[in-house]
Amino acid sequence: MNSQPLVELVNVWATYEQLNPTPTISGFCLWYLSNQSRDLPNQEDIFDETPLNGLLGKLLGRVSQYDHLYTKKALAELGLTNVDDMMYMHMIYHLKSPKKSDLINEMLSEFPSGIEIIRRLLRHEYIDEFPDLTDKRSKRVRLTPAGESVLQASYALLHQAGQIMFEVLTEPERLLLAHLLSRLDDFHSTHHKAVRSAKFDATYDQLMTEMSQLQRG
Repeated sequence: MNSQPLVELVNVWATYEQLNPTPTISGFCLWYLSNQSRDLPNQEDIFDETPLNGLLGKLLGRVSQYDHLYTKKALAELGLTNVDDMMYMHMIYHLKSPKKSDLINEMLSEFPSGIEIIRRLLRHEYIDEFPDLTDKRSKRVRLTPAGESVLQASYALLHQAGQIMFEVLTEPERLLLAHLLSRLDDFHSTHHKAVRSAKFDATYDQLMTEMSQLQRG
């Protein structure tokens, strides 16, 4: 048995333990993998002052476009021409009967575009609206039987779209990617409402301060 790799792993753990006051196996695995490669592909195509940030922005944007393409093709099988329609119905299903404003905020939409999606769903009779009992100025929305039927039928198609989008990666790779993207989502969803109407310089100062505090532990 060649024990040299095990010795190397123990030494790497010792380095990780010095850098992290509360070491965990999962944290070590993420730290170890993130320190394996320092080379960035396609650096000549990066316009950001920090190449890694520029590359991440570019790749996230491109991957999002691929996912949108496959999802749109899948939903077209049900006569849905807009991915946002399905995502709104999905959120209505989980929120039960949300206020329109709460639904739009949950979907991270601009108010005018969110209202247009809701109107489109009303025209197709996939949802209906009714007054809020505690706030007469607000209206709530809920799925109709037709909307729930279309939504439930969409899940099998979205599963197939997800397969062709993500299963080029192994399951451990997908779990790692999901973990990292969840961390990004958790951070930005926490601060999204606070900075949504702020100017960029104020947004930058606030979020960079929050990141510095998180890094200091």
